[in-house]
Amino acid sequence: MLTMDRLCTSFAHVQLRDPNTNRSPEIQTSPPITSSNSNQRFHHSSNHYFRRSPTKPRGQEFHSFLCLDVESTCINSNQRHLDNPHNLNEYQLAWMYPNEIIEWPVILMQWRHCSGRWELYEVDRYRSFVKPTWRPEISEFCTQLTGITQQDTDNAPTLPAMLKDFQINFIERHQLFTVHNRSVWVTDGPWDLRDHWIKSIFLSKLKRYQIPSYLQSPIHMIDMRYLLQAFIPKVYCIRPPTSLSLNESLKIFGLEFEGQEHSGIDDAANLSRLLSKLTQFDCRSNEMPFKWIFRANRTLNIEPKRYFWMGKGQQCTWIAP
Repeated sequence: MLTMDRLCTSFAHVQLRDPNTNRSPEIQTSPPITSSNSNQRFHHSSNHYFRRSPTKPRGQEFHSFLCLDVESTCINSNQRHLDNPHNLNEYQLAWMYPNEIIEWPVILMQWRHCSGRWELYEVDRYRSFVKPTWRPEISEFCTQLTGITQQDTDNAPTLPAMLKDFQINFIERHQLFTVHNRSVWVTDGPWDLRDHWIKSIFLSKLKRYQIPSYLQSPIHMIDMRYLLQAFIPKVYCIRPPTSLSLNESLKIFGLEFEGQEHSGIDDAANLSRLLSKLTQFDCRSNEMPFKWIFRANRTLNIEPKRYFWMGKGQQCTWIAP
């Protein structure tokens, strides 16, 4: 007698076949799980979720834009009676000083298609204070300028430790600087990576193997000031103003600075707002019939960069102030 249990067991071993091909049909898998709080899709495998590669408009080179604006230790070069054994002028004091990065803020921007058009939006942000090693004391002038206190840096990781955390909890998590997620730095001028980053590598005695590839020579980046020099006359159809500082550039496009100036995270956030605003303009020039293509406009070869105070064995010979 064929019981129901035996019938079910027998049916479980039956393979359905296509009568035309005598082959079993392909199994259709369920669609990927979609997060209700995000436009990103995640694939579930072995109890891990993997983010799909981000999308981008046709013709654009980059999927991801990392807006960076560091803050560093500094001195008041205008201060009277400043101890100046190197006999540097005010400008030289400001730019030659051995600055160490004390805040590392990054805003991650990616493309999305919304309401029939492409736009850049904020996906995530990273912020860490950094403990300086050459001169751990934060000057009163530096605190007044940046809002960063001695307590902020005393409790912060050193530069090598911060870079490890940034790599694991931001770069790898978002799969940045990969073949399927082309990424680029965006800065307000070249100084953050050309000067402050180079000085900090030396002063923190970072070894080459400790520096991630995306922060080694050559560093490809978008300098916002360079970008606006070309973008404003070709797309916005006005002559670029004399000053292309972040604050003045925001005003050109009807934006106001939000937050505290010289706060790294606020500067980076406003830089990202400006970048996003540029995607809202169509090119009106006959030479540029489509939206602006955002390309790297600076390549920094940082290894030959030297300052007179960079001694042998990564020893800083700066005396004062």
